[in-house]
Amino acid sequence: MIPIKTLANDSTNIILAGDHKQMGPSVRAPVAKVLGLGASYFHRLTLREVYDLNTWSGITIVKLVKNFRSHPSILRFPNETFYNGELQASGAHDITHSLINSEVLVKKGFPIVFHGVIGKDEREGSSPSFFNVDEASLVKEYCEQLLKKNSNKSRSKRNKRQAAKPLDPKEIGVITPYNAQRAKIEQLFQEHSLLDITIGNVEEFQGRERQVIILSTVRSKIETLQTDIRSALGFVADPQRFNVAITRAQAMLIVIGNPRTLGLDPVWRAFLNYVHGCGGWKGEPISWDPINPVNAEEGGEIEEMIQRFRSVVNTAADEIVI
Repeated sequence: MIPIKTLANDSTNIILAGDHKQMGPSVRAPVAKVLGLGASYFHRLTLREVYDLNTWSGITIVKLVKNFRSHPSILRFPNETFYNGELQASGAHDITHSLINSEVLVKKGFPIVFHGVIGKDEREGSSPSFFNVDEASLVKEYCEQLLKKNSNKSRSKRNKRQAAKPLDPKEIGVITPYNAQRAKIEQLFQEHSLLDITIGNVEEFQGRERQVIILSTVRSKIETLQTDIRSALGFVADPQRFNVAITRAQAMLIVIGNPRTLGLDPVWRAFLNYVHGCGGWKGEPISWDPINPVNAEEGGEIEEMIQRFRSVVNTAADEIVI
């Protein structure tokens, strides 16, 4: 905005486009956080009265509500959690519904899988990055299943004689927040000739899409989540990062992680309840009552979030794998 200001005059109009519900700036300096730089410039503008949607919609602010990417069931949770249910699923049906009969799904017709696994997050040497061998192996297995012939074949009589078109490896994306996990998955892919599958972190996938997205959340240890929360790493306690990760998928979303760890975060718990209620859960059983409502608030101070994590760990240590 500074260089624009030097070029602008009284007749200049500026149009900013973006989504402040997705990735914002990564701020680590305490003074920057105190000064509010953890919220983007775009986000700060939306908080001003002149951009109030109730008063100035269509005048100073316009909301684009048609989503041309995802299957309605993939869009439903982020839509209700972050966008007040205003988004309209408008993606091409032949893409968004292309895998609803896939044998990979737990429940045909529901394109989300949560695979619960109590893995072990580890580090090599002095590296600060984490990896989880159990999750990496599951990512590899899911990719192999997705690329098998006829994995998404239709049950209709018309298509019985036709072999289903194999899924292109380029239509699979793997998102994981840690470079060490990325390296482990890449190694497995090379060993098993799984080529052309994109692996990256959330930042690399923002603005991108794939027919299938696989998330490897990695973390199982509670005590090290505090570092993640303060440093804006991983998926836990970062609603914007979570929102980006689960909205990259067009036709299928597969999430692999430790439900006992992820479930400590209210947004994650609400999402896991949604998947469980729709029949997409497999692996490690859910350890709480998924019917109980969850207040999936977006905000909350970082220190308050950490204290809540500590409280849960202290009161339920016998239920949590450390």
